[in-house]
Amino acid sequence: MWADGAENYVTFSVFWATLYIMVAALSGVQQEIARATSPDERGRGYSVLARYIGIVSIAMLLLVIAISTVLAPLLFAANPFAFSALLALGSVSYVTLGAFGGLFFSAQRRALIMLFLVLDTTLRLVLMLGAMAITNSAVLMALAVVLPFALSALVLLLLARRSVPAIAVDVGLGVLLRNTLQTVVAAAAMGCIISGLPLFLALAGTSTYVGTSASVILLATLVRAPLVIPLMALQSYFIVKLKGTARVGRQVALYTGVMLVLSLAVAALAAFIGPAIFQWLFVGYEPVGSALVFGLVLSAGLMGLLFITGAGVLAAQGHRWYLAGWLFAAAAVIALLLIPSGLPFEGRVVVALFAGPVLGGICHALGLNIVLRRGRPV
Repeated sequence: MWADGAENYVTFSVFWATLYIMVAALSGVQQEIARATSPDERGRGYSVLARYIGIVSIAMLLLVIAISTVLAPLLFAANPFAFSALLALGSVSYVTLGAFGGLFFSAQRRALIMLFLVLDTTLRLVLMLGAMAITNSAVLMALAVVLPFALSALVLLLLARRSVPAIAVDVGLGVLLRNTLQTVVAAAAMGCIISGLPLFLALAGTSTYVGTSASVILLATLVRAPLVIPLMALQSYFIVKLKGTARVGRQVALYTGVMLVLSLAVAALAAFIGPAIFQWLFVGYEPVGSALVFGLVLSAGLMGLLFITGAGVLAAQGHRWYLAGWLFAAAAVIALLLIPSGLPFEGRVVVALFAGPVLGGICHALGLNIVLRRGRPV
């Protein structure tokens, strides 16, 4: 029945995109809680964590209300109140979900980390398939997307005190909230050049032959997912791994070197076999060259490096440098894509996707060096 409602699908797709922009930004909650918490039988950090979740949830609720008051009548004209309420439920639920996900990473509870990673996705798949089979209502489909966040948050909340009885938080509530604001803004910038990259590629390619721009956008989307998405999911792991070592700089350099070598090897292999595979899979698209494949794959590896350098500077409590690195990376990618430069579209894309991670990585590395020289706690 879902396939019968084209107009409802458009509304639903707008809701999906809006919700996941918020979720991408709120992944900053997970990163900061992973950094700030640790299991400690003498710790009384749950009271701080409870107040933290309450304050961030109220802030998100007020933000959604403010945004919905302006945009919901335009984006969801048929039922603005229902979609606004679901956006509020989804974003507030993800605050709790992300906080306890970060806690489980910090406590290194592998079974619970796996549950955090798969539970809401599995529930969403089941509920969406069920909703698609019985209705073409965009509101019910949106409910099927949002409910897994709330249900998963409740499950993790119930399991947390049983599996991690006591925790310590290494900063006070005020500093924790300030740090979270920086990680959330950084995560929003990250989302712009990862989840939102196809949008900026499409805007950059408006004056280019549609066949060429379509092939470049499709190729860039395909090659980034296998490299960028796993490292994005593992950022909390890197933060926890690095925050417990006195040689965080050396560890970051080691991980960065390994990642760079792997990226070069994968890019070289992709350049050799990629064009033929692309032409075989996507017959209706313009062929792509080996140089373009090599450049896009390597740029994806460089983007993945930002999760390592970012985790390092965050583990060393260099939150401002973490934020600055992602802002520089996002600004460079977007500016180089959208500002005319005389380069062909393919060249502009590769240059932008190289320059952003390089500038962001330099900023992270510089910040990590400064933080460690000042003797900040690691």
